[in-house]
Amino acid sequence: MNDWQRKSPLDWETYVNKMVKVAAIEKHEYEGWVLTVDPVSAR
Repeated sequence: MNDWQRKSPLDWETYVNKMVKVAAIEKHEYEGWVLTVDPVSAR
């Protein structure tokens, strides 16, 4: 389980309208603005 999955939907809400950087497979990184979060699918 990663750090994101340990957070609650209320914690996720703090990321909305913020710039984030995401580390993906094979050392790829993506960055951008968080527009919304989906508490049902946790994605």
